Amino acid sequence: MNILGKAVTRTRVGYSAGFRFVGDNKVVPVLSHGLFDRFEGPGHFWISPYEELLGPIHIGIQAAEFDFLHVLTKDQIPHKVSLNLVYQQNPTRTQREVQPGLARLPAKALRNIIKNQANSGLRLIIAQFDSEQLIRPGIKLEIQIEIYRRLSALMKWAGVTFIQQEVLLKEVVPPKFYLQSVLNDYDLKLLLKLAKESGNPELMDRMSQIHKRYGLAAAGNKQIHYVDNAEDGGYGDYNGNGSSRPPRGRGPYSGPYFPRILN
Repeated sequence: MNILGKAVTRTRVGYSAGFRFVGDNKVVPVLSHGLFDRFEGPGHFWISPYEELLGPIHIGIQAAEFDFLHVLTKDQIPHKVSLNLVYQQNPTRTQREVQPGLARLPAKALRNIIKNQANSGLRLIIAQFDSEQLIRPGIKLEIQIEIYRRLSALMKWAGVTFIQQEVLLKEVVPPKFYLQSVLNDYDLKLLLKLAKESGNPELMDRMSQIHKRYGLAAAGNKQIHYVDNAEDGGYGDYNGNGSSRPPRGRGPYSGPYFPRILN
């Protein structure tokens, strides 16, 4: 049948008689009297004179990479997260009532729906972990599995299935000054310890004042002057000032993502 269909379809007579062919990894929506009727393909099929075809829909394996900015952790640290997804869409496996909409849904629109669902799910999941936990391989694996489960459930209506092994957190990048603040915190603890060991009253008093002022170790907070994963990709502050150093006289960043920790 396949050989016969291929031979007939290639002839002008066969095409005029309504024989059509769709290649691998594609299906085409068929309209009857202007209304959606069914999907056909891959392979050979026949349409009546009252039917017409829309553009093909790709049902093969597709890959996408999304970058999400300012993804907040439980301790309110914004991260840049890169997520890799490998998926397939097959509208023939969906419920009948959604197929007319899928027949006219552009591939770009479906990709945006997947991105929005991934964005929402990723923020909800990562908000359950502190920033320091995200460097652990076990936590990353746990997040990947949860994203796969969430996306698989939410995108089932569109016939989208994901490959679990290819739902990957490519990068989880904290702000530049968050990393620096962690080092500052460590340095302050070390210097305070050395001051105590030295027994020098003036040095101990000075270090205690600095430590109390910045409140890093005691409060467990991190001083962050700028967020370097802003939308423009630069190293400016959250308002886009474009400087990698805080202006004179300015305290730590105290916008919506961080509490002010200096009076």
